[in-house]
Amino acid sequence: MRDTSRVAAAALLIVGVATRAYGLCGNGGQVCFVPVADSSFDVYTSNPTAAQQSWMVSRYARMLVYSPYFDSRLGWYPAGWVYKDVYAIYKDGALATAHPEWILRDQSGNNLYIPYGCSGRSCPQYAGDVGNPAFRANWIAEATATMAAGYVGLFEDDFNMRMQVGDGRGRLVTPWDPRTGAAMTESAWRSYLSQFQAEIRAAFPTSELIQNQVFFFAPADDPAVVSSTQNTNYVWIERGFNDTGIVGGTGPFGFETLLGFIDAAHRDGAGVVVEPGSATWGRDYALATYFLFSNGNDGFSSRNGGLPDAWWPGYEVDLGAPLNDHYLWGSLFRRDFAGGLVLVNQPNSATVTVDLGGAYVGLDGAVYTSVTLGATNGIVLLGAAPTTTTTSDPSTTTTSSTTTSTSSSTSTLPIPTTSSSTTTSTSETSSTSTTETTPTTTVPVSTTTTSTSMSTSTAAPTTTTSTSTLPIPTTTSSTTTSTSTTSRRTTTTRRPHK
Repeated sequence: MRDTSRVAAAALLIVGVATRAYGLCGNGGQVCFVPVADSSFDVYTSNPTAAQQSWMVSRYARMLVYSPYFDSRLGWYPAGWVYKDVYAIYKDGALATAHPEWILRDQSGNNLYIPYGCSGRSCPQYAGDVGNPAFRANWIAEATATMAAGYVGLFEDDFNMRMQVGDGRGRLVTPWDPRTGAAMTESAWRSYLSQFQAEIRAAFPTSELIQNQVFFFAPADDPAVVSSTQNTNYVWIERGFNDTGIVGGTGPFGFETLLGFIDAAHRDGAGVVVEPGSATWGRDYALATYFLFSNGNDGFSSRNGGLPDAWWPGYEVDLGAPLNDHYLWGSLFRRDFAGGLVLVNQPNSATVTVDLGGAYVGLDGAVYTSVTLGATNGIVLLGAAPTTTTTSDPSTTTTSSTTTSTSSSTSTLPIPTTSSSTTTSTSETSSTSTTETTPTTTVPVSTTTTSTSMSTSTAAPTTTTSTSTLPIPTTTSSTTTSTSTTSRRTTTTRRPHK
């Protein structure tokens, strides 16, 4: 980039950092829930009652939504992040016909694709040339028209800091760069995206911008990554820590690498939204890992317990203000809050039993004085915060086979009110079974009786808890969505990156 371009990019960066808004919800000890309202979610948004609208407004900090379907629903839910892919040119769309020069090609001149939903040597979306100023200007014009409906944020899907361009046959291909007359380099791709993001920020100086990034596509300290992150409000991470491809440690796909990526996003001024999806390794683990970094400007998205008629009350936990950042406590990751703490055992780690040094209440209502956590297990514990934060190693036992039993007939520590009866069984080998039903009776929290059995062969506790004080609306609409989803994906809203 020439010096004049650097000056212009720096000016755009300053605009972006200066005008971004902060605060998704709370202070870091609460869950800022952000559901993905794709076509399968239409049953809740197509014709909700006033009570159902109020319920969603009160529990969903933001929603990822799709235009034009959601345009008419902004009146009752104004905090929508509207979806737009960063470099998709839809194969059957008018843009592909009008501007074929905006489609990336290989050296032989063959059109290239975004490698998603491909079959028969073709894919639904061509890969747009993010280095083409005219393509970028048209993208921003389209986004401006969409945002005019009143959306608070723009969700930028496929903000990939590694080239993801394919030939339609399941193979990644290096595109030809029209500007250099040579194969496009990774550094050029990242530079183009970074410039594009600066232009998007300049076009939407006060809107919330959300990038769907992949943490292992580029180093967090890469200049293009830093610049792009500084010009956004949130970085979205699909599957979060519940991605079964994540391993322990600091390797390319390491747990600690992802945690460091999130820390870097915070340093660059952006919040982070993790989307564990179906929470393969369990929602307790997903929630505990979220609390390792949450600061009040970070979000959490999951279908596991996140639907209006299958709501998990654990998402309403309030740990109070964070007292510190995450730190290693023995071999576990820990973070302390004014009203409790969280512990996480990363993948590929030995099972550990730790003495908590006091009594805490879990989200299952049981009282814990010690816990046993296998790999990919975590726990959220409520209780009085320690007088001073202790970072010294705990009293631990590392075993290959241990059984710990804890029972309680009375709970006096603050635990979240709940609205469902939940039975959860989670295996250390990533086999999860969850059954949720909405009870018809209310059981006071103060008289909850919970029995917990924990074995290192399954690592996570098996619990049965029944408490209920929050009204959950049931959906009565039977509206079909076949005519309202023509411009949206009808199955999954974002493509897998691994």
